[in-house]
Amino acid sequence: FPTGQYQLCVSIFMRNINGGIQTLSQDCITQSVELTSPPLLIAPVAESAVDLKYPIFTWTPPVPVAPRTRLQYLLKIVEIHGRQNAGSAMQSNPAWLEQPVSGSTTIQYPPAARELKAGQRYAWMVAASTPDGFPMGRSEVWEFTYNPEKPPAVRVSPGALQAVGR
Repeated sequence: FPTGQYQLCVSIFMRNINGGIQTLSQDCITQSVELTSPPLLIAPVAESAVDLKYPIFTWTPPVPVAPRTRLQYLLKIVEIHGRQNAGSAMQSNPAWLEQPVSGSTTIQYPPAARELKAGQRYAWMVAASTPDGFPMGRSEVWEFTYNPEKPPAVRVSPGALQAVGR
């Protein structure tokens, strides 16, 4: 149902011998329906290469959200093995990292967490909930590859260094 106010009614009818219908009971309630969109991932971008040792993960909150609601998030990262796609890896592989995030839609990969492996593909997603645990949606699953930046090689040619005399 689209977002809006609805009146839901239940009626009990009885068909009499003559074929007529008689209403025995009826009760109605008013129900609000509010559709929310799930969190949307922003970075790292889908299928991108990440070179930072502690990458920053960013997403949008689900909408709409009641004012002053401090949402809770769970960032989940899993390794992708072989020919797996990000979605199947997320469903079947153990979590590499499950990190609760309170109120913020950005988190830096925790330095205390297991280090990401060079050349490894990872899937990530975010689940949102209210402070009392009511689910507010799950993002889609994106993947990234961790390719750490290598420091530039320093070359010194023979004879380039000279001693400075005193």
